Amino acid sequence: MHRLLISYNIFGDNSVSRNVSLDTNHDHLLGLFHKYFHPVNNIQTGVPTIPKRHSAMELDRAGVNFMPNQDDNWAMAMKLELLPRFSCFPWFWNKPTLKMPRLLVDDRTELFLRNLIIYEQSSLVPKFVTTYAWAMGMLIETPQDVAKLVKSGVLVTVSSDQNARNLIYNICKEVVYENFFYHQEWDELDNYYNSYWPNAVAGLKRTYFSSPWNMIALFAGITLFVLTVVQTIFTVMGENPIIVVKH
Repeated sequence: MHRLLISYNIFGDNSVSRNVSLDTNHDHLLGLFHKYFHPVNNIQTGVPTIPKRHSAMELDRAGVNFMPNQDDNWAMAMKLELLPRFSCFPWFWNKPTLKMPRLLVDDRTELFLRNLIIYEQSSLVPKFVTTYAWAMGMLIETPQDVAKLVKSGVLVTVSSDQNARNLIYNICKEVVYENFFYHQEWDELDNYYNSYWPNAVAGLKRTYFSSPWNMIALFAGITLFVLTVVQTIFTVMGENPIIVVKH
């Protein structure tokens, strides 16, 4: 049975199964699978408030890094690590890293997640999988978000970025929202994103570096400005030549 559990583990090698007893009676096979993804020890209590949405690309523009995470307590754990803040360089030295489990997106992922979400919605069990699906749906809004998470190593997909986006973004449609177990991490992300430097840098990247054409237009504008300044200087110097007085 443990082999079956491991074969359906969509989080790769990040498996926490010490709290699963095969001798215990489960109300359903999904109950056994669900228990497999329970935290070994208690985690923060979920809150019913829907957190502020920020996509992976929005967070990336603000300086947030993403990294795979293996947690000994909970297979679906997400942790936000902040580097020490230096007053002289508040943005550069305080880039946070969101550590999250590596998710495998293949033919079994949607079926597995949907069945566990339905099981949570119809049973009096903690909504751990629903919370994880909500979090991923907030991070992934476009295929570019998928590409970013794939590049960061927290997402592995055998399909196209568009197909992976459709799967994850729509997985919680028409699902009743109850508790969110990553509220502390998402509150810290939102506070960081709304601080001055990350917000300003994200705006600059979104405006001038979101596409090659924007970058070309920015470069052309800077070049034109420099040429105009140089031309003005030479014009002024031509009209007012510098007279060198010899002693």
